[in-house]
Amino acid sequence: QEIKKLCNSITIIGDTDGPGLKATEKSARLIIGEGMSCNLIRLPAGETKADPDSFFTDETQFKAFAKAN
Repeated sequence: QEIKKLCNSITIIGDTDGPGLKATEKSARLIIGEGMSCNLIRLPAGETKADPDSFFTDETQFKAFAKAN
């Protein structure tokens, strides 16, 4: 509810492993349940760097990936 005061949409980039996918789904359901828009950015299937902070090397790469997906 605190975040809802600041914005009406949240973008999630979750880990690609099993627990990460479950956490992403749970978070998305909570966000939608609060009446907010939820966008998901998925890392490529089979990516060996399962964590977004390991996958993205810099802001430019992140922005290009987010725009393409």
